[in-house]
Amino acid sequence: CSVMGHADITGQTIIGAGSWISSHVSVLPGRVLGEGVRVGAGSIVMNDVEPGKSVFGVPARPIPLTSAPNMVHTADAGVSDPTQ
Repeated sequence: CSVMGHADITGQTIIGAGSWISSHVSVLPGRVLGEGVRVGAGSIVMNDVEPGKSVFGVPARPIPLTSAPNMVHTADAGVSDPTQ
């Protein structure tokens, strides 16, 4: 099946370990989300997402996790500054 240039929209969707999917997200059938992927609220995932990437939007596209150079995201504490 082909829709809008996407060759295959059938099959099993695979979500890697440690991935975060926010509310109101749609993932098309057959997509693969690698380990540690983060998907922003309201996004529509139309393509596979590489491990460790953060995606957001319609269609979901890669975004930087944070724009501050010293900021690091941790699963326990959210965003922190490792220099302090």
